[in-house]
Amino acid sequence: MAFEQASRKQDGTAMDSLYVSYQSVDAKEYPLISSLKEELFSGEQERFRWGLEVILQGMLQMQK
Repeated sequence: MAFEQASRKQDGTAMDSLYVSYQSVDAKEYPLISSLKEELFSGEQERFRWGLEVILQGMLQMQK
């Protein structure tokens, strides 16, 4: 069992705090994240991880 699954089962706060963070993101500063925040948390955790990976990889590519 992965650590994130174990910790989520214990207290349920890991994803909850991420959800709150995404809900409060500044739409002007992060328009794409803001427009997709509901979709990012829909579906299974694997889908969320994939979406997060896409965003992070995009940010890394922008820095080059």
